Amino acid sequence: MNTKKPHFKLAITKPKLSSTEINWSDAQLMKLKYCQNPDSLKIETNTGIEVLNGFRVNAEHLRKLIDGKNENGVVIQNPAQDIYISFGVNLEDVNKPLSQQYFTIIVTAIDSNNVQQTNVVYDNCAPCPDMCPTTL
Repeated sequence: MNTKKPHFKLAITKPKLSSTEINWSDAQLMKLKYCQNPDSLKIETNTGIEVLNGFRVNAEHLRKLIDGKNENGVVIQNPAQDIYISFGVNLEDVNKPLSQQYFTIIVTAIDSNNVQQTNVVYDNCAPCPDMCPTTL
C-alpha cells in the first residue's frame, strides 16, 4: 500500500458544469484558507519558499485566445466557449534535473464542440509571488 502523501490535492464533491460567479469576500476567505493549508502549492522566491497564490495572464492574450486569433489578429481557430488552464514545466527547464524545473500554466481554448483548440496557446504566465496584484 502506498502511504506517500500527494504533493497537492483537489477535493471536488460535486463537479460544476460551469464557472460560478462569487462575491469578493467569499473569494478572500477561499484564498485565506488555501494559504493556510499545508498542502497549498509552493514557489521558490528570492526570500525563500512561499505559497503560490496564482498566475497572471495578459488580458490581450486572453481576448485573442477567446476570439481564436493569432498575434497578428488573424482568425486561425474556432472561438472559445471555455478557457482551459493546465500545468506544465517551463519550456526552458524541460531538460534540466527535476529539482531545477519551474512550473507554469498553459492556457488554451475549448470550442463549442468541447475540442481543445491548439493553434493559439499561451504560457510564461507571471506567478504570484512576484507579480501579485495589489489586492493580495
